[in-house]
Amino acid sequence: MFGRDSLKVLGLICLVLPFAGCSSTQIDAITVTPTTTNFAGLGGHVQLKAIATINHGAHPSTYEDVTDQVSWSTPLPQILTISSSGNVTIIGTGITQVVGTINGYPGVVSGDATVCAQLINPPTGGFTCSGDGGPAFRRGARLSLVQGVKEPATPGETRQFMAVRTSVDGGQRDLTDSVIWTSSDESVATVNESGTVTALNHGTTTIMASVTNSDRTVVAAAANLKVKE
Repeated sequence: MFGRDSLKVLGLICLVLPFAGCSSTQIDAITVTPTTTNFAGLGGHVQLKAIATINHGAHPSTYEDVTDQVSWSTPLPQILTISSSGNVTIIGTGITQVVGTINGYPGVVSGDATVCAQLINPPTGGFTCSGDGGPAFRRGARLSLVQGVKEPATPGETRQFMAVRTSVDGGQRDLTDSVIWTSSDESVATVNESGTVTALNHGTTTIMASVTNSDRTVVAAAANLKVKE
């Protein structure tokens, strides 16, 4: 990985040694991951990352995490807010893009991700991510979480989460043992590689499962887990 100082040094070397086939170092593209997140419930959090593709002229491109350097924005702030470090807080329902921008070559470079937020038990006619989520969702498979119990957990209790992948043709596959599981607050609850969540202390945490598609896009599903005293 290259930091800002490393990029400056490499650029200086290229100026001093032009015969080596170097050109100025520049950011060509930004990739925001997870590419698509399907979130069940309000008040949860999703951590996005922005990865820059760094062009080094005749040399192979490298990649740098620039999550804290990009400017984050969304066209629908009634659905979510996003911090300067890429942390999304769900405050409403619907589908919106989250965009990260940074100065690059030949000007401003941006990348985006799709966040779909739904109610856990939508009323008749209510919005749900399991329906047609628009162009961004048609690019590849969707991922959703299934949890058998919705009410708050108690310290020491375990819950089994399932991750179900729905392909573009509607077929479903259980990926519970194949996804990457995370808990946003491990002091509240932890989750193991099989989706088993262990409640520890009072509070609320976001349980997330993520998987990478064959086209290298990343889809994720997340849901809140509340632990009562």
